[in-house]
Amino acid sequence: MASLPRTADLGALLIGLGVGAALWCAPRPVPVRPDDRSLGAVTPQKASETLADWVHEHKGRVGLSVLPLTSSTPLVELDGAVALNPASNAKLLTMAVALDRLGPERRFTTSLHGRLDGGIATRLVLRGDGDPSLDNAALLRLVEQAKEQGLTALRGPVVVDQSAFEQQFTPPAFERQPDEWSVFRAPISAVAFNRNVISLVVTPKADGDALVSVSPVGAATVQGQVQSITGRVQQPLALRAEARSGEVTFTLAGQVLAKSPVVTLARRAQDPRRLAGFALVGALKAYGIEFKGAVELGTTEELPTLAVVRSAPLGVLVAALGKESDNFSAEMLLRSLGAKPGVAATSEEGARVALEWLTGLGPLEPGTRVRNGSGLFDANRLSARALVRILVAARRSPKIGPEFVSALAVGGADGTLQSRFPSERDSRRIRAKTGTLARVVSLAGYVEGPQPCAFAIVVEGIADHHAVRSRLDAFARTLLN
Repeated sequence: MASLPRTADLGALLIGLGVGAALWCAPRPVPVRPDDRSLGAVTPQKASETLADWVHEHKGRVGLSVLPLTSSTPLVELDGAVALNPASNAKLLTMAVALDRLGPERRFTTSLHGRLDGGIATRLVLRGDGDPSLDNAALLRLVEQAKEQGLTALRGPVVVDQSAFEQQFTPPAFERQPDEWSVFRAPISAVAFNRNVISLVVTPKADGDALVSVSPVGAATVQGQVQSITGRVQQPLALRAEARSGEVTFTLAGQVLAKSPVVTLARRAQDPRRLAGFALVGALKAYGIEFKGAVELGTTEELPTLAVVRSAPLGVLVAALGKESDNFSAEMLLRSLGAKPGVAATSEEGARVALEWLTGLGPLEPGTRVRNGSGLFDANRLSARALVRILVAARRSPKIGPEFVSALAVGGADGTLQSRFPSERDSRRIRAKTGTLARVVSLAGYVEGPQPCAFAIVVEGIADHHAVRSRLDAFARTLLN
């Protein structure tokens, strides 16, 4: 991982924040759309009051702030200084700090090291600095380069060097659901293959049991049977995971149709540190490199570099956070922010860097807290006003503004907003980040109306996600007019 960059000059980000309030014209009343009737709102101020009344009636809390991009005076604000759980809107902070401190052009590096003697290596070491996008194609490129250097056989172990990150691979607050095996709770590591996810592949057969395999090979043990049948499926696939001493056993049962396509089931790894090593063994075999050894953990030990691959620029990678709300990438980037020379990067240090950056935008509201980079679980507290400060600072920064804005989901067009704001699909006037937890719904971003604004709304304490979202969306539409 890269060393911790020096404290950024936030002056460039804050250009315009200290200017006096611009002349403001009251927004025109807008007709109530059929899906706005629950608000009955004709102005942003009235809409915010109606939204707050509804939230309070349902025993919830709301923080809301709207700031025109040409002003330092809020257009509307209700409890904007109250620090609430932002859910995945915490990723707005992670995106902005990563782009500013690491730079939009930053590329993560994964390298392969070894010493060849007549084309034979007795040890190959795979090292990385936190690439969240490392996949099989990248490992194949590494092996291809090594083969061009003369590698023909490996008579010893594949060693995975995870020393760039601390060996605590469960991100902060993720320990609250230890028995959850879904990929949204994937662990993090300096060398992280396929987002630290294990795939189980079920291949139906014309007769007899289906073929069940694990990818990458060696990453887990699979037991149980899946029947291939010609009639109706009576027993859907069921998958159970168990972990002992870091080793995972998947038990699979059920039925598939003999003529059905291949079925792939994905689950998070328990201990991800050797996962990329198993995948590298598969890449070596794919290129005909003779392999006799095991997959181990270790360090590079000054071995010569045989091959290097680099990720896409960070300015491209952040779209996984903004458009798809990817928890894994967010936690990888936060830990990358915690890198120091000669010291393994920690999430705690990354969170400190993020909080320091946020403090540079203005005084923090009481209760502000940053623990993880994804917003998953009950980890963070940010006010709607703080979220708006992040949005405005990013938008005004020539360094990070273009990449930050383009990483957000476009209303009606893509990402987590693809099915929301359908009438704005062609205009692309709404770009925002969504957030959802069990009893939290949030929305924050930009509205390109006659008076372009940054806005943030966080609602806590209501479990009816659909009802909350419909009201947040209706409020955002009032800003278009």
